[in-house]
Amino acid sequence: MQVASVTLGRGKPLLPRRITAPALRLRSVRPVGTAFAELHYEVVRATDLGAAG
Repeated sequence: MQVASVTLGRGKPLLPRRITAPALRLRSVRPVGTAFAELHYEVVRATDLGAAG
């Protein structure tokens, strides 16, 4: 996923404020220039939720 800093006016959000399912774990972040970042997530399986991390 790549994200950029923006200022939005009124209107419906593109994504929900919280994404609760499936569970995601942030693996890494890499800056791309001065305005973007590349985020790497993995989907956490139900069997991984109880494991120590």
